[in-house]
Amino acid sequence: MGAPINVQMFDMRGIASSGLKPALTIKLYVSSITVAELIEERVQHEINKGEDSLSFIPHPDEVVLNGIRKSPKIGAAIEYAKKSFKAGEYFLFVNDIQVESLDEKIILTEDTTVKFIQLIPLVGG
Repeated sequence: MGAPINVQMFDMRGIASSGLKPALTIKLYVSSITVAELIEERVQHEINKGEDSLSFIPHPDEVVLNGIRKSPKIGAAIEYAKKSFKAGEYFLFVNDIQVESLDEKIILTEDTTVKFIQLIPLVGG
């Protein structure tokens, strides 16, 4: 296993990215990864870290108990996140270039940045 690569991930919901701080940094021990694997890593990282909710794409099975959101099981959350990506509910940009397929390979370096962008539909117009 080689040296770890710290991949910075940003969450955006229809806002400009200037001055944006990373939502999280994930340490990976591979030099390349598919989009599907990257999404899996993101979901696993958030759930294992004890996040109350997946920050970039909430799962419909999340429940609210006493005002605290609880995430679903990892497998269900991963499948939902992949399905949501395929449906265009959020977009992924790696080093400011959009990736469009779960099978697409990403070469990782210490400078790799990933942006999860969720567009917010306008109401009424």
